Amino acid sequence: MKDFSPLNQFLRLWMGIYILLIAFPFPIQYIPILNLLTTYLYDIPKEWVVLFFGQKILGWEDISKIKLTGSGDTTFDYAFLVFAIVSSVLTAGIIFLSKASKSEYSIFYRWTLLYARYFVGLSLFSYGAIKFWNGQFPGPDIGSMEVMYGEMSPMGLAWRFFGYSDTYKFFMGISEISAGLLILFPRTKVFGALLSIGVCLNIVLVNFSFDIPVKIFSSHLLFFSILTVLPFGKSLFELFFLHKPVQLEKERAYFQSKRGKIAWWIVNFFLVGFISFGTLANHLYFQLSYVPTHPWQGFYSEFQTESPFPFERLLIDDKTISWGSESKITQYFVIQKMDEKGLIVFAKSLNEPNINTLEVQETSTGEVLLVLQMDNQTFKAQAKRKRREEYPLIQRGFNLIQEYPYNR
Repeated sequence: MKDFSPLNQFLRLWMGIYILLIAFPFPIQYIPILNLLTTYLYDIPKEWVVLFFGQKILGWEDISKIKLTGSGDTTFDYAFLVFAIVSSVLTAGIIFLSKASKSEYSIFYRWTLLYARYFVGLSLFSYGAIKFWNGQFPGPDIGSMEVMYGEMSPMGLAWRFFGYSDTYKFFMGISEISAGLLILFPRTKVFGALLSIGVCLNIVLVNFSFDIPVKIFSSHLLFFSILTVLPFGKSLFELFFLHKPVQLEKERAYFQSKRGKIAWWIVNFFLVGFISFGTLANHLYFQLSYVPTHPWQGFYSEFQTESPFPFERLLIDDKTISWGSESKITQYFVIQKMDEKGLIVFAKSLNEPNINTLEVQETSTGEVLLVLQMDNQTFKAQAKRKRREEYPLIQRGFNLIQEYPYNR
């Protein structure tokens, strides 16, 4: 029997408004042209309101909107979280005390819960897609393997751990994609939500345990997954703990008319088909721009030179050159182009006209001759190179049989 008590109706109204505040403008950001309009019609007004709320109501005078930091846990984000909680409670209270028909609250909550399901499903699909190949967690490169363990950040440690194993990345990607797709469809939404709870709980614990700044977003994915399962909580409890035969309530159609059903299929095709597989296509396209391993990659040290050299250690990776002292890398450059003979052209950025060159030549003894031309000066030195495949982390690989554990 459904609970139509005033408290239950208020909670449905409040939670529906909260879902809208958190998830919007999804999925408009995926629609061409409309995604540009959200900047002026939503992002700018939201920024003004949240800054006013944070400064005047919360008293956070130093709050500002920091753009493109890669963090979803900025002071602005936490101010918006508080704003969403407070404003959703106040809005729900005003509507609840008005003469609005309380029988419509359940319908409103049902639609917002559907909205939350699509928000979770397509977000997980996107996260799963970028787990493959050189995506969210790239494999260990020379630069990361030369960083001392104690100098890593907790997030850097987690990224290197996940990035090491392609098998584990594949498992994470398949798990997230499966949960994301299953939660979208009515017949599989409960199983998908249960799987999503397990996947998102792991993500949330990793984010909180390793100080990864996606705590707010991942927590909402977990929360919305729990909300999806909650209406079936009693039946699931009886099934798993009391071992009673149960039958989940069949979800009634959102549209009854033929036109409504056709329109709903079109919307689903766009959301599930265009957005999901568009995300996967973009990730595949990104892989085409990935620079494969070239013969000059390595860690260069033990320089022998007759004149002062501008650095003591040198790293040449896929697209970058960096150098510094024995204790720390301090200079970073982008490789603009290179040839088969070992001539590397680099600068501070891809388009900077002030270019420098580094010529790398391997000697008969296995050492490397470096000729650096920079700031109208020429430096020559002989150095030893350590290739990526020479690191124990790369050499070890997988061993089915181990007489002794290899833990160093």
